[in-house]
Amino acid sequence: MSNVDLLTVPLSTLILLIVIGLCAGLITGVMGGSGVSVVVPILIVFMGFSVLQAIGTSLFVDIVASVVASFTYHQHGNVDLSHGLWMALAAVIGAQFGSFFAHSTPASGLAFFFAAFLIINGAYIMKAGMRSITERASGFARRRLYAGLDQSTMKKRAGALSVLFGLGIGIISGFVGAGGGLLFLLVLLLVLGYEPHIAIGTSTLIMAITATSAATSYYLLGNLDIVAALIISAGTILTSRIGAVAANKLGQDILGRVIALILIVLGIVVLLNPVKM
Repeated sequence: MSNVDLLTVPLSTLILLIVIGLCAGLITGVMGGSGVSVVVPILIVFMGFSVLQAIGTSLFVDIVASVVASFTYHQHGNVDLSHGLWMALAAVIGAQFGSFFAHSTPASGLAFFFAAFLIINGAYIMKAGMRSITERASGFARRRLYAGLDQSTMKKRAGALSVLFGLGIGIISGFVGAGGGLLFLLVLLLVLGYEPHIAIGTSTLIMAITATSAATSYYLLGNLDIVAALIISAGTILTSRIGAVAANKLGQDILGRVIALILIVLGIVVLLNPVKM
């Protein structure tokens, strides 16, 4: 479709765009996840956006929502870029590669695996509980990844893992139009042993940086509707803040169940709309 014109956009379309933003912002605020599963399918199905245009617009929305949410987590002392910074820098590079591939490769197969990934991880978190997973992750990191290492070597290995995962997640983010928040969250939890609230806050900030990199590529290639993105983003500002405040007040186990439920629901949404990704 042609770009949304703010002066002529119908009221029903304006309301739909704001509702999209409200839903996307809530997802980002609560769990640091991208709103791509909400934004992309609705823009394609109900507004006639091309896949690439919907992805580019979704990435812009991710920037706004994740900046607001990460600022809220930072106010609660739940952002730690000690290793996340290296992950973010690598993700910026990876996002450029992913954006390039997206303009020449169908994403339906990747969408299926991404959906399965979300559902499996959501089911595992729901069954095991966040506290148990965090303890196991910390134990795994100590025994398998960092056992017998001095503090200096441990930091170097953690930095190397951060770069490796950041590059890979950045490629995926640029490819499917997600800021990578969920993947960053899982790496921070399971590989680097972050506490859940800090992992969410940090992953949200990294997502803002990654989405900025990918969105820039889509904009330069003419696949980002600025007006639609701004309208949707207006909705995300409110709910991403509300979601982040609520998440910071939730207990670890309750937060884990909320994350698990959202993962499963998003996975089902992606699975039911593979072509639209």
